[in-house]
Amino acid sequence: MTKTFISWATYTHQFWRGCTKVSDGCKYCYMHRILEKNEVDPTKLRRSTNEEFYAPKQYKSGQIIFVNSLSDFFHEDADKWRKEAWQVIKDCPQHSWLILTKRPERINQCLPADWVGNYSNVMLGVSIESQKYVDRMIILSEVPDAKRFISAEPLLGPLHLCFEDGIGQRPIDSIKWCIIGGESGDEKGPYKYRECKLQWIENLVTELQKNAPDVHIHVKQLGSWLQKSMKLRSLHGSDPEEFPEHLRLRSRPMPPRLDELSGSSKKSE
Repeated sequence: MTKTFISWATYTHQFWRGCTKVSDGCKYCYMHRILEKNEVDPTKLRRSTNEEFYAPKQYKSGQIIFVNSLSDFFHEDADKWRKEAWQVIKDCPQHSWLILTKRPERINQCLPADWVGNYSNVMLGVSIESQKYVDRMIILSEVPDAKRFISAEPLLGPLHLCFEDGIGQRPIDSIKWCIIGGESGDEKGPYKYRECKLQWIENLVTELQKNAPDVHIHVKQLGSWLQKSMKLRSLHGSDPEEFPEHLRLRSRPMPPRLDELSGSSKKSE
């Protein structure tokens, strides 16, 4: 595992690496940048070595683990390894596992046979970069016996989450946590960054606070576009001290032992 600077986790863990692009948010994916820099084809999935694959078992203290930050846990090319990964997760109840995907339509068919009642330390999340992909939340809301979160990063447009579906239910009511952030990237070269307006972040935060107050909000970063336009010092505008005060929100719905570990709070930090 790798200790991470990602503000909503303590470690990342790669069961495998590599992915293929499926939506607008993938255009400047940092995974492609990292693997290409190391002269590795980012579109070909590769299983980690056994030493790395089973590494979480060596950590006795509970950690908040972002699973496969360099891939998608539900990618079809990883079907042959996923059962083994689920077993590692089940064997490590001391950790909180955060699994984020842009392929929610594959979740139900990829869950372990003993999913119900046995994986309470797992949170399943979907990336929603704009209103165009909001159906991902609807699909996630239908996954049985799940703790659910949303990553609105990179936020590429206005996003409205507090709506009713076709049968009068609000998918947002099944969501425990929303991470928000602008896109990171380089000003020049193949991996750039796109605009993220401060108003998009503010409107999403306000909507959740007003209409879904039980959802924890974590503003991860303002993004490289706002970092430049607002002349912020921190990388990708990631320092909460540089955020407008009303956006200094970093909360996690984690078990108490991990709340203590991370120092998270429902209130602004």
